[in-house]
Amino acid sequence: MQSSRRRTQLLVAVFILTLSACGGAGDSGVAKDPNAPAPDPGGTISKPLTVALTCPELLESLVADARMRLDEELAALRRHDQPVLFAQPLPSVEDAGIDNGTQTNVQVAGVDEADTIEFHDGWIHILQARRGSQELISVSSETPELLAVEMSMELQGEPAGMFVDNGRAVVFSRLYDAGPEFGNAEASACAYVGNLGANNPTLAQPADIAYCGPSFTRVSVIDLTPPQHTIVREFTIAGSYVSARRHGEIVRVVTTGGVQWPTGVSGFWASYNGNFGDSDPDAYNAAIDNWEAQTRATLNTTALEDWLPAAFERQAGSDWQRLGNACGDVALPEEGTTRYGMTRIFGLNMMEDSGAVADNRILGGGQEIYANSAYFVLSQEDWAAQREAASNQTQLHLFAIGSEGTALGYIDSANVDGIPHNQFSFDIRDDVLRVSTTIWRTFNNGNDIWRTEQVNRIHTLRIGADSFTQIGSTPDLAPGESIYATRFFEDTGYLVTFRQIDPLFAIDLSDPENPEVLGELELPGFSEYIHMLGEDHLLTVGRAGDADGTLGGVALRVFDVSDPTQPVLRDELIPNGADWTPASYDHRAFTFRESDGLLVLPFASQSTVGSTNYSYLQIFDVDTNGIQPAQRISHSVIVSAPPGPGGCRPEVVPCGVGPGSYSATMRRGLLRGDAIYSISSVFIKSHLLSDVTPPLATAELQLQDGPLQ
Repeated sequence: MQSSRRRTQLLVAVFILTLSACGGAGDSGVAKDPNAPAPDPGGTISKPLTVALTCPELLESLVADARMRLDEELAALRRHDQPVLFAQPLPSVEDAGIDNGTQTNVQVAGVDEADTIEFHDGWIHILQARRGSQELISVSSETPELLAVEMSMELQGEPAGMFVDNGRAVVFSRLYDAGPEFGNAEASACAYVGNLGANNPTLAQPADIAYCGPSFTRVSVIDLTPPQHTIVREFTIAGSYVSARRHGEIVRVVTTGGVQWPTGVSGFWASYNGNFGDSDPDAYNAAIDNWEAQTRATLNTTALEDWLPAAFERQAGSDWQRLGNACGDVALPEEGTTRYGMTRIFGLNMMEDSGAVADNRILGGGQEIYANSAYFVLSQEDWAAQREAASNQTQLHLFAIGSEGTALGYIDSANVDGIPHNQFSFDIRDDVLRVSTTIWRTFNNGNDIWRTEQVNRIHTLRIGADSFTQIGSTPDLAPGESIYATRFFEDTGYLVTFRQIDPLFAIDLSDPENPEVLGELELPGFSEYIHMLGEDHLLTVGRAGDADGTLGGVALRVFDVSDPTQPVLRDELIPNGADWTPASYDHRAFTFRESDGLLVLPFASQSTVGSTNYSYLQIFDVDTNGIQPAQRISHSVIVSAPPGPGGCRPEVVPCGVGPGSYSATMRRGLLRGDAIYSISSVFIKSHLLSDVTPPLATAELQLQDGPLQ
């Protein structure tokens, strides 16, 4: 049996910087301070997960976790420290495409990603948000001239995505009131309080705070055989939806959420009536002592069921049944390293009406996932390493995907400096993981003046049969900037960073032990999405800008990287001024057909909602020489909003966009042959690419309030 400390897992949010330690501003593009520590050239620390604990061992670890977190919280309270966390880079997304009827844009060919719109076997399946619920709508589209809503089904929750294959759908929904199967779970405590803002995570929060409530993920397996949708099997899982992947019939969904805390455990700031740094130190310290005594007493009386998030299943015609908590399926990172919560990788066979499921659970919140045909990677920020190493770090947990079955085989874990930007920060080639990160380091500049340094790297890690080890890294790149886009194509990595100027780096990864920066191109603005155009060009979506860092509208760019030592901007198009596209942050909204160079993007205008051009599809002609705007499609119906409070309709357009009216919000364009299908929050329409007006056919996507007038 491992030692008690080894089994003890800490969920505490690490207090890396305090107000008293923030005297110096962060470095950004200035000369490197001579007192800054030299960067570590590599050599990942292995921090393997602890697995196969018995139930008593697991309970002991969870309770000991909470005690250690309590000790950390008490130390901060008695120092009157208000923690300040590392800054995080802004979000962005990119993509890779499949061109067999413009299916969902995915990162890795052959590994499907959940989407809210699926084109399959002559049907277009749409998850449509409604006020307080959602609808699965199936539209027959055998020919572009015939569109008809043949089936629809109302589902609980908000749409997160779905998979469709062989006449079945698996729908993922976000819920905030799971229903009677969870008993009083809706009133259970959250994992932390935020009374002093996001930079003050504390132990727990009582249930009477309105915004403090658990979230759930509903997984619905649905038979799509006409004449109606039929739910075959459903699961409700405690935790928020993160992402999902499909390998053939095997579906895996990742959720993350706060560990369910026992009744009576709450955060200090939820119970203290005074002010931060109260002028009456005796009353302040007495309140801390009282809170500590109550919390320790509660922790001493808990059972395992008080801690682990639940999951339920129901099959057609049956009631909800709680799934068992297999203690050996809970994996524990090294103590003191994870954020709050528990991450689940829940797997099932979408073609089975019943049968076993996989429920791998890893203590701590999860951030990003990556999957190819052989491996599954989960990232978790390493909070303890940030404190000990004065740098932000990420734990990477590596799993093997078997040829059959839903279970994942745990291989090993490793740490890398920095935080990945998104799922496209990862790639595996020839059993080497490449991952890009933005690194924040803190160091004492002398006389207790603390400074921060921000840089970027690509790390390489070798995958062995039972090991996972860093073997190389680039030098520090783009000081003072953050990563906005990464893309790996074969042996080359492309990295975009930004603060005022956008450097595009081309990096040679053919020798993974010695990554080499081949070339760099600087230009105003930045790219958020990178797509390979042919063999030696890049097509990107991002933002325009000027030399002083002021940002403009959406910018589409074509780069020539045939000579990676000298990348060249071949063309830039700023199509619609201040308009924006969801493809900047959701790669699934990017539709590109390489065979004829057609790019289709939804846009939204900053103009008033009464404009018929509020939301539209824009078609572009793209080749290696540049980008040309072609035709535009708009669903221009304007409808008056219902009067009174709550009259806005967020399923159609965000509240507050326009006074008293809204128009159709364009969601996606799909290509098939010589036709394009435009899908908005109100209609689906088919058009000939040679002339998109008038539409060939139109079908209304029914709204909750009835048909449009």
